[in-house]
Amino acid sequence: MKAFWCLFALGIFLQIPEGQAQCPPPFETFVLGGSGVEFCLYFDMEVKRDWHEGRTACQSLGSDLADLDYEDLHWQVISYIHKHQECPPGFKVYILRESGMEMCLNFASDVRRDWHEGRKYCKSLGAELACLDYEDLHLQVIDDLYRTQDMLDEGFHVGCTDEVTEGEWLWTDGTKVNLSSCHWYPGQPDSVENQNYCCLYQNNYLYSSCPNGMKLFTLCMI
Repeated sequence: MKAFWCLFALGIFLQIPEGQAQCPPPFETFVLGGSGVEFCLYFDMEVKRDWHEGRTACQSLGSDLADLDYEDLHWQVISYIHKHQECPPGFKVYILRESGMEMCLNFASDVRRDWHEGRKYCKSLGAELACLDYEDLHLQVIDDLYRTQDMLDEGFHVGCTDEVTEGEWLWTDGTKVNLSSCHWYPGQPDSVENQNYCCLYQNNYLYSSCPNGMKLFTLCMI
């Protein structure tokens, strides 16, 4: 059984009718890890489109907008994108040891910014404040920081906050943060109301809740 999808550059996923024996060019095959169902995805990176333009373009292929809520399909798509993208200037490539997925990180150490200023800066680069909850990425970052003498006494803002609801930590994409993971420093995050932003703090570089308005360097990720 196959289902057919295509992906446009703005993150728009589209479906074309079932019934074909194999993925038609230029679609590629993705196999779900649990059921073995095969999906055909098309990554069109030539033209950036808005939502309606993307839908029109895929309808010209006999397809329509779709979602990725099928087992591990979304994760496979994320992995594919990271493996096939090139990090822009100023970003360093990190390769996850288990999956081989590539992540692009920028250590913005030119100016110390508060959390919101840092996020605005990341967005100006086409990036977002970093989330390091990917396999061994956090460990690789910590190792790099320990190897960089100029960074040893510095901290970095990363992309989660509980500014909306005290104690409810969310990533910038709205997903909940795992507060029991080993990424957090013991005892963190605390329940202090004026410490609403996550950072990698000096000496250990585990997640900590840092005071509002605190000026740190910024860690951006694509």
